[in-house]
Amino acid sequence: MASENDISNRKKLLRGGETSLQTLEQSNVVRVFISSTFSDMSEERNLLLEKAYPDLRSFCQKLGLDFQVMDMRWGIQETATVDHSTCELCLMEIRTCKRLSMGPHFVAFIGNRYGYRPLPSNINVEVFEKLIRIAEEQESDKEGLINLWYKRDENAVPPVYVLQPITNVYRYFDDQDSANEKKRLSDRAAWDKTSTKLAEFLRNCAKIARKSGIITEAEGQAFFKSVTELEIEEGLASLKNIESAYLYRREIKYLDHHLAEKCIRKYLDVDDLGRVDDDAQNLLSQLKSNVETKIGGLNNVKKYEVDWYKNQGITTASKNHVDYLQSFCIDFVNDLKHSIEKTAKKSEVSNAPESDSQHPTGSDDSEWLFEEVLHHATFARTKCQSFCGRKQLLDDIKSLLLSTSNQHPVVVYGKSGRGKTALCAMTVKLCREVAPEDVIVYRFLGTSPNSSHIHNVLQSLILQISEVFEFSVPGMHLLQNFNSVVQRFSKLLDTVSDKLNRPEHQGRLMIFLDSLDQLSQQDGAHRMNWMPKNLPPKVRVLLTTLPDPEIAVMTSLQRTMPGGNFIEVTCLDDETGREILDTWLARDNRALNREQHDLVMSAFQSDPKPLFLKLAFDEARRWHSYTDVSNIQFADSARKAISNYFDRLEENHGKVLVKKSFAFLVGAKNGIGEGELEDLLSLDDEVLNASYRYWSPPIRNVVRVPPLLWTRLRYDLGGDLVERQAVGHTVLAFYHRQFVEVARERYLTDQIKSAIHSQLAEYFSGKWANGWKKELTLEIWKNKKHQVDRQVAAQPLKFSDRVYNFRKLDELPFHLTCASKWQELNDSVLCNMTWMLTKINAFAIKDVLDDYNFALEKKNDPAISLIRDALKLAKPTLEFKGGGIVNHVCVEMFGRLAYFSDQFPSTIGKMMKEASRILDLDPNPNLIPLSGCFQPPGGALRTTLIGFSKPVTCLTTAGANPPLIAAGSKDGLVMVWEVGPDEVVHTVRAHKDSVACLAVKGLRLASGSYDNTIHVINLDTGSSVTTIKEDHTGYDVHASMALSSDTTLLASACGNKINVWNLSSSQCQATLCHPSNSPLHSDVLFSKSGYVIAGFKDGSVISWSSDNGESKYNISTNDNSSAVQNIQIREDKLLVLHDSGLLVLCDVESGKEIFHSNLRKPNVTCVSECGCYLAYGHKNVVDVMKVGENDIEKIGSLRHHRDVISSLAFDASGKMLVVGSRDEEITTWRLEELAKSGGSDPASRMKGMGAEVDGLLVVGNVVVSSSSKVFYLKLWNAVQQKIAPEPPTFPFEVGNNAVSSRGKYLAYADNLNSAIKLHDLASKRFEKHLTIHVRSRDADVDSEQPSVSRLLFSNNSKHIFYATTEGLVVKHENPMFLRQTEHQVQVYEVEKERDVMTMSISNDDQCLLLTSRGNEEEDRLVLISTYGFVAEYDAAVQEKTRVTATCLGDKILGTLQAFLGTESCEVKVMGFRQLEEGSWQVTSLQTLSEHSSPLSCLKLNCSQNILFSGSDGLTRRIWKRKNGLWEILHRIRFTSLLAAGVTCAAFTSDDKYVITGSHERSVKVWSVETGELIAAQYVYATVTGITVTDDERLYVTTKMGYVTIDKLFHGRRNDRETIEKKQISSKPGSERRLTAQKRKNTRSSACCIL
Repeated sequence: MASENDISNRKKLLRGGETSLQTLEQSNVVRVFISSTFSDMSEERNLLLEKAYPDLRSFCQKLGLDFQVMDMRWGIQETATVDHSTCELCLMEIRTCKRLSMGPHFVAFIGNRYGYRPLPSNINVEVFEKLIRIAEEQESDKEGLINLWYKRDENAVPPVYVLQPITNVYRYFDDQDSANEKKRLSDRAAWDKTSTKLAEFLRNCAKIARKSGIITEAEGQAFFKSVTELEIEEGLASLKNIESAYLYRREIKYLDHHLAEKCIRKYLDVDDLGRVDDDAQNLLSQLKSNVETKIGGLNNVKKYEVDWYKNQGITTASKNHVDYLQSFCIDFVNDLKHSIEKTAKKSEVSNAPESDSQHPTGSDDSEWLFEEVLHHATFARTKCQSFCGRKQLLDDIKSLLLSTSNQHPVVVYGKSGRGKTALCAMTVKLCREVAPEDVIVYRFLGTSPNSSHIHNVLQSLILQISEVFEFSVPGMHLLQNFNSVVQRFSKLLDTVSDKLNRPEHQGRLMIFLDSLDQLSQQDGAHRMNWMPKNLPPKVRVLLTTLPDPEIAVMTSLQRTMPGGNFIEVTCLDDETGREILDTWLARDNRALNREQHDLVMSAFQSDPKPLFLKLAFDEARRWHSYTDVSNIQFADSARKAISNYFDRLEENHGKVLVKKSFAFLVGAKNGIGEGELEDLLSLDDEVLNASYRYWSPPIRNVVRVPPLLWTRLRYDLGGDLVERQAVGHTVLAFYHRQFVEVARERYLTDQIKSAIHSQLAEYFSGKWANGWKKELTLEIWKNKKHQVDRQVAAQPLKFSDRVYNFRKLDELPFHLTCASKWQELNDSVLCNMTWMLTKINAFAIKDVLDDYNFALEKKNDPAISLIRDALKLAKPTLEFKGGGIVNHVCVEMFGRLAYFSDQFPSTIGKMMKEASRILDLDPNPNLIPLSGCFQPPGGALRTTLIGFSKPVTCLTTAGANPPLIAAGSKDGLVMVWEVGPDEVVHTVRAHKDSVACLAVKGLRLASGSYDNTIHVINLDTGSSVTTIKEDHTGYDVHASMALSSDTTLLASACGNKINVWNLSSSQCQATLCHPSNSPLHSDVLFSKSGYVIAGFKDGSVISWSSDNGESKYNISTNDNSSAVQNIQIREDKLLVLHDSGLLVLCDVESGKEIFHSNLRKPNVTCVSECGCYLAYGHKNVVDVMKVGENDIEKIGSLRHHRDVISSLAFDASGKMLVVGSRDEEITTWRLEELAKSGGSDPASRMKGMGAEVDGLLVVGNVVVSSSSKVFYLKLWNAVQQKIAPEPPTFPFEVGNNAVSSRGKYLAYADNLNSAIKLHDLASKRFEKHLTIHVRSRDADVDSEQPSVSRLLFSNNSKHIFYATTEGLVVKHENPMFLRQTEHQVQVYEVEKERDVMTMSISNDDQCLLLTSRGNEEEDRLVLISTYGFVAEYDAAVQEKTRVTATCLGDKILGTLQAFLGTESCEVKVMGFRQLEEGSWQVTSLQTLSEHSSPLSCLKLNCSQNILFSGSDGLTRRIWKRKNGLWEILHRIRFTSLLAAGVTCAAFTSDDKYVITGSHERSVKVWSVETGELIAAQYVYATVTGITVTDDERLYVTTKMGYVTIDKLFHGRRNDRETIEKKQISSKPGSERRLTAQKRKNTRSSACCIL
């Protein structure tokens, strides 16, 4: 458990306070340093490379850990380096391993050899001069070696004597030119002799000095210790965990017997004469003793004794040695595994998030957040350590930021390299000191993967702020939709403000976001719509960015922010630059002489920026006091200085190594791990050839790059290369963007970019892992080809069930795309269902979409575009967590893409087969589609906008540039979106009750709410303009608003009055009322001259002066009952439409009538913006009129919709009309074509709103729809580029369709064409057309055609029964069952003016039970004999009960049981008994009272002993008959944000399950035995019918017009009963046959296309 101190530090850190915490070293790295003498342990090290390291790497991967081995001697045959840095590099690497590694960090192998003892690279001045005096006294340095090789450096603080580079004397020592090979070998031999002499001289002097007490024992030991001992001392120092270090001792017996053999030098310290070096052996013995004392007896030390093998020492030619090596390898692996596993358990680290955690941090939300915050805290601390000067700039920033009058973000901008990041860090520190009670949240964007994308940034900000202020912390699964995150962030700031404004709270919330330009452009980050521009009280924000106009950040901010909130960062002055340079030198214990200091400052003047000064400092700190700088030329810019720096690195480390290392670093998407980089370098033949230029690799069949080469380069880079976290892994990256830019220019040019990305793609695809050998040709092998194992990491999608390969999932798509490997990209990623599922579970849907978007930017591919768009359409459903139903990703993708399988077989077709296979193998129950069943991509639906928690109440356009829409909802929220990117621009939380109306003009958006307030915002900034209190009790009568053309006035219409508000003063300057107090009935308008115009319920239209409220005119009609429904200003004309159908055109200024016309009575109207066209809906028909100067002309009647027209909208040009209806469908019509055709066919149809459409807008080519029944908006493409024809759908409504009991026939009512249509489901063809019967009527009576309200098949499929809205019940022989020419039709007429409300048939088809309803209160119950088709019983339902559902059972002991579901929430069980004289006796047997809502569905099981009852609400009940009475078996209740009423139900033939359909748009399977939900699927529309056939096929129809056919298989409960699917499609050959035995889960097709 965490200590109190840890908890305190955590809280302090999250509040932005200064803590003692350092950067959390990621707990997923196991980094082990291997120490051994140079040559005698080669067999052991080679065996570990071949066998142990792959095993340990695989073991660690399954734990979510990275395994890295740092064997600095492997692959190297020469110990010396030019700059004598190897020893210090090794010690630094041990410290790095100790810092990073989880578990073991150090392993040493000790044999019989003490090993190489290096010359000290620098010697303390006092010690050195004491040794010089001894040398002079002894006259031992006659060659003057010590003065030749050591020079005093006054630039070191304190001064030291520095060992000079070897090439100062031996210039060819490290020469890479093959022409100088002999000179190189000669110089190396000469250095060996010189270094030996120099070492002996120093040791002799040190012995004398130590013996005489001139120097201390510790000072003297520095001249004697071997590299191995130094490494062991460092490795065992300050051990926090004793099991983090291991020692393996190998003793070769009787070595002194083999001194004459040549190879003895490899295993024993001997001099040139072959004599044992006693000093070295004594030191070795002491070392072994010390180690035993420190860690011996703890099982950390293993000992092995082996015999010498003649002339070879240790060799695999000896069986005993092979046994020893195997035993050693096993011990090594087991020891490290034990340490790793124990440490992992102790730390309670699980690097594998559960599949629904959806973020790749390898930890829970809390730890991920903590690590992210700590990273930025450490980064800020580093930036502040060397900050100097700039006091005035800091004061200006602090003053503006803390000003109580400033409620806008402060923007600090400046060119790259001017120190904006350091300023931001220092401002954080100063604000912390000034106001410690403030909460400070800050991010240095782009310095970590979770700060590179605005979605991730907002996620982390929300989590941190919520935790600090003790709000409910949302789970990551609630933060996956970007628009929802933006909305939540804005709301959170308001909530924080409210809390801080309470008396008991102090302080502010300060948010700092540095380097906005570093954000990815994804989610429109650079457009800055996610950032509130008007901040609530006590919330402050500071932003920094580049002023680059090509980056939209600055232009977006300048457009929406006051100019006074921008502060520019200028260049440094000389004084500040000098102060910074001196501070940095003091920090690093360095100094410069005057000439050197002046040179740096002179160079600084050419580019006076902090970045250039740092580059100059990095060069100068390498200078010694004796360095001649007279010929040094500094670059004149930061970029040139970086390029020169890279030149030096190439010279010191080899051009090939630097070139490839940097190419991989900057070519990677999110940095590169150190282990990954070594793997990549090992896969690069050019690097290997350069690495093994002078000697062969240690092992012929396993070749890797020597670790020392990269380590030297890495430490030479110093702070220019930084560690950061990328998807839960530590990676390396350049610290400044200009380093990245220069590296890309040099090493990632267009010529080699593709090759680098190909190499990265091959690596992350795992092509050369798992023992696969890659061909290698080396010059040292005389260019012979060999197949060698590069020992690189395996790259599965998942390392174990709970551990994802985040790095592969993140990097591979990027590199395949950049390398243009399109086929591999499709096969492995974009068309790979397993990949998609894995990445969605590991990351989020948006990350998967990013991969598709990036690929499509590089290459347009219609199939890939369809897959991307399908996932976009599915995204709101897959991410929505409030409905209780979660569709499987494969179900969503299959349901939307199966239409295109034949058209794109190698991409979509292959992906759909894989999706089916995945669903087949899924252990969880799923409803599995077998062909396309949801709205396909490339069609009408564009996207779904979510963000409200309650239904939408109003909708309006909110600007043209950029195109904006605004909507209000019942939850009091107003949201503004930009159409195009379809992203949230503003979220307004000014209201506490439902929003009733909106008004927009220019940059003003006004909203009126039932909370008695009006709120006005600036659309550019989102800032509040004013809030006005107004009595809105009249909103139930009427609510509308209008803004004047100059946006200074607001007319607010409420009930029967209009208030005119001055927005500058927020004062009411006029109140306008009807003379007779008639209520308002139309929208209120402003004329161009500023007059307010409104229409009233009494039919009058009045115009008032907005200044004084005087009436200008009053237009009235003779019919006071004809209310004004719509008014529209067309240039200088006023168009008035009454709900009686009267249309009047007037002069807008005088009110004088120009003409009038009588039209049909409309239920909804719309006038085009230009006033040239009028559309009005009359029931389910739309008439379109062209309005002329003096007349009106009808140009068409639109009769496409099946239900009442509920909304209309014209586009801005007046060329397109959009129609919405209660039938949930939207149609678009081109007026030019309409004038020609009269309205035969719409330009497009849009199905899938899921509710009646009562709000429509047209924005460009995008249609926006809303409904007062749902909480989302849908965006549709008015112009569609159809890749494939849309599947046909059917006009299904609840009750108007049926499938025969054997599943052979489908019948549905086509009320538009007054027909019942029948289809043969087996042949997939339309077969028959039955004309709907009507009552006889007078020929001159004009009445509407009746429609079918109820339809069903007889159980034997021989007859079709249907009821019409005019009270006819018809029995029609099924013409598809009986293939004769004539078919019998029988008609039963219910009393006139009574509608049939319910209809059900008995199991034996003998009786038909129906209820009818007229104008009187009670319903009538009618029992019809199906043979004579006459009423056997017709009487009013008892107690005047309204019946809402019926079900007819079989006869039990002569009594026919009927079940009546009522509006009073009861189920009445009735008994019908036929008496001897033929009459029927009806008795009430039982009343079941368990529901709280009217009943909507009743269904008996096959055995007639189980009853399912469903209601309009959230309750479902399962009843069981016992001893003749019905008792409750299960009470089923659940929550839903949608209307949840059950529409239909059916039992499986074995009575184990009941399947329900509902208005909730889902199909659900319930267990009769337990009442549990077994399977469910969201189907996007009301389920209109469910039929289970005798052979156990399940048929489902939906209001979307689809049919599902399923086959049910039953097994044990734990076996997850399987539903086999059969689906009908309009495409030949598209029916998929599936083997039932292969399916072991519940399945269902979501659609059958005929």
